[in-house]
Amino acid sequence: MAVDIVLAIGTSHSPSLNSPAEDYPKHAAIDASGRKLLDKQGRPTTYGALLEKSDPSIKDQIAPEVLEERSARYMDATNAAGEAFLPCRRHRFVDFTQLVLQMPKLQ
Repeated sequence: MAVDIVLAIGTSHSPSLNSPAEDYPKHAAIDASGRKLLDKQGRPTTYGALLEKSDPSIKDQIAPEVLEERSARYMDATNAAGEAFLPCRRHRFVDFTQLVLQMPKLQ
């Protein structure tokens, strides 16, 4: 009897993983333009309201050089995960690291 072993790994930070760091400000602009957002209690809110409630140190965390370094770490970790699973590769294995690298940039 053949057995298929399936593994899926997910993250709630897909914009960070699917975009280069230089596109991160575009995500903020999209959120600020009226995207429907929820606060921590699940209530509708705006990007501005979330920003007002944020710790003031957030400015340090979204500096371009910090975002570049984080983006590099994300890609390194994603690639390492893909490499770790290469020995398990079967005909149905999808290498998500390649999918992430092939994602189109935001316009």
